[in-house]
Amino acid sequence: MTFYASFGDKFRANIGAVAAMRRDVGLAAGLVLAVRLVISFTRNQLSYGRDRLYDIRTGVDTVHDRGVGAEYPGDVAHLDGEYYERVTKSDFKRVMRRAQVPVQDFTFIDLGCGKGAALLLAREYGFQELVGVEYNARLADIAQKNLATLRSGGEESPFVSVITADACDFSFPDAPSLVFMYNPFGRATMDVVLGNLSRSLTESPRPVVVVYMNPVHAEALDQCAALERVAGEPQHQTLGRRLRRLGHRYGGIDWVVYRATTG
Repeated sequence: MTFYASFGDKFRANIGAVAAMRRDVGLAAGLVLAVRLVISFTRNQLSYGRDRLYDIRTGVDTVHDRGVGAEYPGDVAHLDGEYYERVTKSDFKRVMRRAQVPVQDFTFIDLGCGKGAALLLAREYGFQELVGVEYNARLADIAQKNLATLRSGGEESPFVSVITADACDFSFPDAPSLVFMYNPFGRATMDVVLGNLSRSLTESPRPVVVVYMNPVHAEALDQCAALERVAGEPQHQTLGRRLRRLGHRYGGIDWVVYRATTG
């Protein structure tokens, strides 16, 4: 998908959200939310532009990719998967500040890594090891090529591996880990992944932090006894109890951070 197509899709989606807010809460309150929505949208698009320049400068390919269609006839979609969307550098820096982990002792695991944008960003933080898990073989191959491109440019890197696999089948390492997810899959897969992580933590208690961006299924993590929420940021602040509920509907929590209750 080109930058312009992505921009157009998101702009039309935001226009629809503004119209819905006006119907639900009235003109004045709707305008307040609309202004904040537009500011957030504009900031995200500028950040996307900066990240696209990073791709051009470094020779990698991390732009958004809906895949699975006429353009990519060989793609196989996971029944519960979401399309790949790149995490911006500014958003990644923000969540890393809140995660507060001793990176030199942690393994960074990106479930649904797509083209590996988060892995490329995590390289700069000094993690002990980086692991990407991606169901789509084409995207996993792009991620591996992106990492190889930076290595060939002389940049030092921790040990990195990209695994082409279903996240449901991934075995979590016994090492302290930061598990990163950018809305990679639906609730059914999330429940299986959390069950696997919970069993792993029971068998081998250790520090684990989960960062979940665009957390459509945050309630699954909230209900997981092995995890506790320690941070989260609303995407759009609102006015009053009713508007806060609407703010969750139209923007929700942009990211949440959890820690293991053991270890």
